[in-house]
Amino acid sequence: YFIPYYLLVEDPAEKAPLDKILKEVIAKNLIELDGTRDTIKPDGVGFHHSAAYVGGYSPFAFEAMAQLLFLLEGEGIYGAENIAAVRNTLESFRVMSQKYAVSTSLRGRLLGGREDGAAVAVVKAMALLAHPSGIDDVSMQARFKEYFDAAYFYQEDVLAAFYKGQRGVPIRGLGIFALIDDIQALDTAAAPVPGGTWIKPYAAAGFHRRDGWLVTTKGFSSYFWDYEGPLNKRQNSFGQNWSYGLLQVFNAGNPVGEAASGNDLKNGWDWYHVPGTTASHYPVEERSHKAVKAARKKQGMVQRDIHRNYNGCGFVGGVSLGEHGLFVQDLEAVPFTEPTDLTARKTYFFVGDMVLALGTDISGGTASHEIHTTLFQTRMNEPRRTQVKKVPAGSKTVLLDSVGNAYYFAGASSELVVFEKEQKSLTPTYQPTRGFYRTAWINHGIKPENDQYAYVLLPDDRDGARVKALAAAPREYFQVRETSGVHWVDFPRERLSAFAFYERVDTASNALVRSVSYPSTIMAEQKGDRLELAVAVPDLGWDYDETALRAGGLSYASGTYADQVAKTHRLELVLRGRWRVEEPAGVDGVIEEGETRLFIVCKDGLSRCLSLRRIP
Repeated sequence: YFIPYYLLVEDPAEKAPLDKILKEVIAKNLIELDGTRDTIKPDGVGFHHSAAYVGGYSPFAFEAMAQLLFLLEGEGIYGAENIAAVRNTLESFRVMSQKYAVSTSLRGRLLGGREDGAAVAVVKAMALLAHPSGIDDVSMQARFKEYFDAAYFYQEDVLAAFYKGQRGVPIRGLGIFALIDDIQALDTAAAPVPGGTWIKPYAAAGFHRRDGWLVTTKGFSSYFWDYEGPLNKRQNSFGQNWSYGLLQVFNAGNPVGEAASGNDLKNGWDWYHVPGTTASHYPVEERSHKAVKAARKKQGMVQRDIHRNYNGCGFVGGVSLGEHGLFVQDLEAVPFTEPTDLTARKTYFFVGDMVLALGTDISGGTASHEIHTTLFQTRMNEPRRTQVKKVPAGSKTVLLDSVGNAYYFAGASSELVVFEKEQKSLTPTYQPTRGFYRTAWINHGIKPENDQYAYVLLPDDRDGARVKALAAAPREYFQVRETSGVHWVDFPRERLSAFAFYERVDTASNALVRSVSYPSTIMAEQKGDRLELAVAVPDLGWDYDETALRAGGLSYASGTYADQVAKTHRLELVLRGRWRVEEPAGVDGVIEEGETRLFIVCKDGLSRCLSLRRIP
């Protein structure tokens, strides 16, 4: 009720202290901040419970933020940096959703609501920033026109959310429709549908998209927890594997959504065959919080709570170079029902309209559960008789899921299993469900040692034409050069080289990048004598005590990370050849003995892009 009261005050003496309060609130909340408080982060994601909460909570805060900016325009209460922060977070939501749905891996424990709930709040926030009576933000007018679909949002079951409002400080009533009509009447052209690769370090997530489809990947680290879902509340009872390298495709439905794209969580979904993940395959069974806690205590497991766990690895994130990018996860599993020592190195290379998935150093696990790397699990619309296909270790094959995505399996050190069958499962509240699925996974078995795999995902290749062309000549598309310490791959058609340095190692003598001073991610595109270079150091560099983090979970992390500023890394990168930095200004470089030594400042896991020219 503060805002309506404030807007009615006319006495300057009474208004002055209220101005001060509003300025302090906006300065602390409508701004991009490091740390894990519930604010907007430097990559545009919104936080709740010390992690990115893309599909719930945060978007309703964004709506409230946009309302503040709209209502307080002309009052001198906020500045350009506050508008920029809210605009950035709305644009970030747009690239993380397809079209109105967000991956379950980014929805915390909130699995039961509508896929489009957060999008309703974001659309209203866009309208408030775009409206001429408020900020009159032209870029947001363009984005609103691209994102808003009256035929969809004005359906009866969606319509009510517009005028009822939800969390935050909602403007209730029919006025939102008038604002939308005003924006629709403007002659601003709609923005293009986002296409390219975005890495969101504070979400431990990456997004590769084209018009019509989105690929989402998700990890976790020593800074950001794995999943949220207390067993005693039964909101996300089976979420343990969602952050183990998820690679999820949104490509079907009108609008495109998660369930329509084959990931139908309500009907027979095997919660432990999450696409992309390398993880223990647990049985889907009813578990009580009390029983799991007792079992963990008996086995000497130190995690304070069953969910929101952290590991000891900070190397999760990636780099983007325009249309292309890569995502890394130095995976270290955390225990669930019994101890585990599973580790793996997983890299996704997003190049053109394909994703190359590379996994190495897959070792360990529990004593009772097989380790599976899941390629896909997609529901079939019609019942099928059970079919099983097994591809021996080292063999290659072409696969299609049931919703139009194609896979070129380039080989693995373990057997590939492909099933078509009816699956029986449970909801998070332990109600029985069933459905027919096509599922493919690599069976690494119990306690594998240094297993590896490589496969290519081609989203929305419904007739299989693209995957057939790739399978006929794979080296024309990608060449895996090195996997020991660094995942180095060349992409001849795009003249791209991509490097995921898990360790500080020297590459082979024919590599463009020789070495780095920190584990880092690099993409390089050669255009004649020019070189476009993108660099990032994924590790935020926050300080923590690993023993206390594992034992305390969120209670320790929320206090330790609340106000920490990400470390500024001065990355030393050595290129083979003589290169001159043309953009940006201020990047130091030294040329010696046929090599170029660059010193690049990196922070927040964000990409730094450089343009260089070869020196004869």
